[in-house]
Amino acid sequence: MTTDTSEKAFQNDIIAHLVSTGYHKRGNENYNRASCLDPELTLKFIQDTQEREWKKFQRVYGENAERKYFYRLINGIDKKGTINVLRNGFKDVGCHFELFYPKPNNRKNLDLFEQFEKNIFSVIDELEYEQKEDGKRLDLVISVKGVTRFGISTYPIKNSFVIVPPLHEQTAIANFLDKATSKIDKTIKIIEKKIKLLEENKKSLIHYVVTGKVDVRKSEV
Repeated sequence: MTTDTSEKAFQNDIIAHLVSTGYHKRGNENYNRASCLDPELTLKFIQDTQEREWKKFQRVYGENAERKYFYRLINGIDKKGTINVLRNGFKDVGCHFELFYPKPNNRKNLDLFEQFEKNIFSVIDELEYEQKEDGKRLDLVISVKGVTRFGISTYPIKNSFVIVPPLHEQTAIANFLDKATSKIDKTIKIIEKKIKLLEENKKSLIHYVVTGKVDVRKSEV
């Protein structure tokens, strides 16, 4: 069987992998060349994750809320840069909008991890980014919440030299990591179970104190 080693096949493999991990496959029709945004995904993230802030914003701007939102977002990116806005979000009329939820260092705070899972990642292939017919294209563009101000060309990736260990070493590394992460996962479950028991004991103790079943006045500090 002949392996397709063309650049397009490599590009399609990257896209297929990204989509399999949760990325949204988008097209040129979803992309706004003037703003370098995917407006639909950008707005969807805000409305889905920050409903209270969005309603406050709407009360101020009414029917112009969406237009004002994009104006403030684009203006912020132009002045401070994409990375800054993704990290810090932006403020307007007393509303603070987050554009990205960073991945927490661990799963101890489940709320933070759930926030991270709500991030919207997407990929567009053969993006026509110039505001003219038959303009230049980017092979791949990866977006975070529809913010698409950075692209990837598959040519330098395909022609890069990457050192890869022998298969038996890769297998040994993978097996070691599987065992190590399995132990960590088990430890986390044990700790989470203990925390749950402590919370239950705390609630029971409070109940006994409130109902008078336990007299804390006689307890030694």
